[in-house]
Amino acid sequence: MPEMRVSLHAPTYGEEEIAAVVEVLRSGRVTMEAGDRVVAFERAFAEKFGFKHAIMVNSGSSANLLAVSALVSNGDLPHASYREERGSLYVLTPAVCWPTSVWPFMQHGYTPLIVDVDPKTWCMDAAAARRAVEDHRGGVCATVPVEVYGNATYDERLWVPNFPIVDDCCEALGTKKRIGDLVSIGKYAEVATFSFYFSHHITTLEGGLCATDDDDLADVLRIQRAHGWLRDLSDERQAEQLRRCTPRAYERDGCPTDWDERFVFVDMGYNLRPTEVAAAIGLVQLRKLDDLVKRRNDNWESFRRGLDEWREFFDFQEAAPGCEPAWFGFGMIVREEAPFTRADLRRYLESRGVETRPIIAGNIARQPGMRRYPHVVAGPLTVADRIMDRAFSIGIHQGVGMAEREYVVECFRRFIQGGERA
Repeated sequence: MPEMRVSLHAPTYGEEEIAAVVEVLRSGRVTMEAGDRVVAFERAFAEKFGFKHAIMVNSGSSANLLAVSALVSNGDLPHASYREERGSLYVLTPAVCWPTSVWPFMQHGYTPLIVDVDPKTWCMDAAAARRAVEDHRGGVCATVPVEVYGNATYDERLWVPNFPIVDDCCEALGTKKRIGDLVSIGKYAEVATFSFYFSHHITTLEGGLCATDDDDLADVLRIQRAHGWLRDLSDERQAEQLRRCTPRAYERDGCPTDWDERFVFVDMGYNLRPTEVAAAIGLVQLRKLDDLVKRRNDNWESFRRGLDEWREFFDFQEAAPGCEPAWFGFGMIVREEAPFTRADLRRYLESRGVETRPIIAGNIARQPGMRRYPHVVAGPLTVADRIMDRAFSIGIHQGVGMAEREYVVECFRRFIQGGERA
């Protein structure tokens, strides 16, 4: 039996969240339309991170889907029909990402233009991105930075100044970034997306959010989140949407004059709504975020110091310039010259109760599902391949304390110095 268990994830919720859930359940007002918790959570999130609008959804993946769909509907991204006139529409994406960072663009007719990542930060490499944009001039329409493990993509506004950005911040809640002022991650994007999955910095069990400072885009996000209906907008914004989409002939021949305004649909839409239960959990969790991030960062720093004596065998992820990370996990690459393999080390750690996992989905271009759909690999993906073939991570959540940190480092010591093998 292992001496200790060090999990990848641990619940961040406790009795306060459970009490909040019970209160919602007892009220009977459990859906977004029936209660006020979702609205309260959105307001609290927007205020804390400096966004004008926050639109909660049922997952981070849904947030990415909604962001792309709303940008197309709002005219910020060209519709797929544009492709028939001008050729392929590309979205610039890093090779190291989660599948639903790119699936929504592909579902809307875009072709991923996949570039390598920086060897230190593991986020999109600026030089590779510039080359890809130059080589596909006129076809690149958007970029989706992915803030890997709580790090930050460096200065994307300097090398994609004219493209809408959907900033996938699902692993980076609490990360701050400096380009001029120090602000929340995602502030320089048209839309930033966040995840509140069980394993993330805070959780609503499942849940996500789109954040934006664009009033019109926020309207579309709210409309498309729930079937395409108007009811989640203010009366003034509802009237504006109707003026935009209702021609005179439709006014004459369409809905009756006494139509029920709760059931007016002005755009395509989905059902990506969160529940009041999720929002109730989120309101409690949001108050804990700063402390949870501090614990994660303290654990990250402790592992970095504790494993430094074997740095000849590892390349560790590093913070981007101007970034104050909210670290998601502790990632490392086993160097080619190490006298052991990643598989050997992971197998040993797992046998000693230390859970491990790959870095996100590795190199997305090598995932089997990508073979089924058009995509373009822009240049060599050397770093992404190293991450896929040689990297892994261990947990740094709030449940990892001093005893767990010391145990993990001791496991590395036994494996490397003592020659122990599983």
